[in-house]
Amino acid sequence: MTGARILCLLLVAALCATTIEAAENWTYGSSEHFEVYTTGDAAKARDALNYFERIHAFFSEELKIAPKTQTPMRLIVFSSDREFAPYRPNERAAAYYQPGPDRDYIVIGSLDAESYPIVVHEYWHLVVRHLGVAELPPWMSEGWAEYYSTIEPRGDSIAVGRASLGRLQELSRSGTLMPLDRLLAVRRESPEYNDERQMSQLYAQSWALVHMLLAGKDYVQQAPTFLRLMLAGTDSATAIVSAYGRPLERVAADLEDYVRSDRFQFRVFDYQFPKAAKDLKTRPATSFEARLATANLRAATISGEDDARAAFAQLEREDEAHLELQESIATFEYGRGHWEAAEPHYARAVALGSSNWRIFRDYADGVSDATRRLELLETSLKLNPNDLDVRLRFADGLVRADRHQQASSVLASVKEVDRSRAFFFFQLSAVAHASSGRMESARSAAARAVTFAESSEEKSFASSLVARLTASRSAPPTTERSQESRGGAHWQQ
Repeated sequence: MTGARILCLLLVAALCATTIEAAENWTYGSSEHFEVYTTGDAAKARDALNYFERIHAFFSEELKIAPKTQTPMRLIVFSSDREFAPYRPNERAAAYYQPGPDRDYIVIGSLDAESYPIVVHEYWHLVVRHLGVAELPPWMSEGWAEYYSTIEPRGDSIAVGRASLGRLQELSRSGTLMPLDRLLAVRRESPEYNDERQMSQLYAQSWALVHMLLAGKDYVQQAPTFLRLMLAGTDSATAIVSAYGRPLERVAADLEDYVRSDRFQFRVFDYQFPKAAKDLKTRPATSFEARLATANLRAATISGEDDARAAFAQLEREDEAHLELQESIATFEYGRGHWEAAEPHYARAVALGSSNWRIFRDYADGVSDATRRLELLETSLKLNPNDLDVRLRFADGLVRADRHQQASSVLASVKEVDRSRAFFFFQLSAVAHASSGRMESARSAAARAVTFAESSEEKSFASSLVARLTASRSAPPTTERSQESRGGAHWQQ
C-alpha cells in the first residue's frame, strides 16, 4: 500500500472519529408513567418528566381519562432544530405523537413554555388513542386536541378552553370558513389534511367548531351526549344533529357567528398541579441506548424502514445479546410483515429472559407447533392477565387441543366483553362448556353468540350451534350452577 493511500485512510478514520466524538450527549430519566431521552442535561430531563406527570395527573384525577399502558410512555426531547431535523415529519412540526407497536412516543424539538400547548396537543392524541374507542375523524381529533392544549395553571385552579388567538387570526386571514359538510368529510388522506396551507385552516376551523360544541352557551349542555356519540363511532353529522337537535345548516351559521364573537367561554377546574418531584432519577445515556431509542422511533414510522433496519443491524453487530434490541428487531420485522426475519429475534429475546407480554403474544402468532404456541400464549397471559385478546387466543388454542375444561376456566374470569369480540367470546364459551358437559351454560352462551353474529358465516355457525345444543338435552352436572355463577360474563350492547 502506498504512503498516499495510507495517509488517505488515516484521514478518513480521523474524520469518522471526529464525527462520533461530536455526536450529542444524551441523558436518560424516568418517572412513574414516563421515560425520557434528551440531548439536554439532567435538569432538562427532570423538567420534561415533571411537566408530563403534571399533565397526566390532571387528566387522570380531574377529567378521569388517562392512558393505561403496560410500558412507560417515551419522550424524546431535543435541544435544537438541527438535532430535531432528521426526525421532524414536516417543517412546521414542533412536536408530534408517534404510536409504536410496543410503546408510545412523543417527540419534541425543544421543551419550553412556548411549546407547552403543542406538547399537550400531542399528549391528548395519546390519551384518546388509549380510550379504546372508535377512531375520530380529523376535525374532531385535531379540534379536541387544540381545545385541551390551552391548559393554563392559575394558582389553585386550571383553566381549559381559552380562545386561541393564533387560530382566530388564521380564520380571519382565510376570510371564509370551509363548508361544514366538507370539514366533517375530511379524512387523513384528504388534501386539506396534507397540504400545508389548507391544513392551517383545517386546524383553526376544527378548533373553533369543537370549542363551540363543547363550550358555546347554546351548546354546552348537550356536549356530554355529543361526546358519547362521537366516541361510540357515530358519524359526525349524525352525532351533531342528534345531540344538539339542530340541522347542520343552523350549526354552520352559528359557527360563522361564533368565530366573529369577542367572547369565548372556558372552564375553570379547582385543581392545582402537584409539586415538581426533585428525586427523579436521571443518568447519562450511553451512545448505544440513544441510538436504540432513535432507531425504534424510526421503526415506528412508515418512511423509516430502511434507516431503522440499518441502525438495528449496526447495533446488533455491537451487542447481539442486548435484550431490548432483540425485542425491538423482532417487533419491527413482525410489524412490517417479515415473519422469517422476525422469528430468530423472538427466539433470542425469549432466551434472554424477556418479560414483555407482547413478545410472547406475537411470537405465538407465527409458531406452527400448537403446543409451543399454547406455551407462549400462556406466558403472555400470565404477564398481562387483563388483555382480553390474549385470553381469547389462549382459550381458542385450548379448545382446539381438546382441553375444554381449562378453556372454560380461562374464559370464566371475563367479566365484560365489547361488541367487536362478543361473538367470538360467546361461541368459544358455548363450545368449551358443551365439551365439558355444562349444557345449560353452553346453550346460554350460544344464544348470546346468535345475538352478536354479524356476517352470514357467523349467523350460520351460531344458528347451527344453537340447533345442535338444543337437540342435545343432556342433564347438566350438579356443579354447573355454582361454576356459572363464578364465571358469568357481562356484555355490552
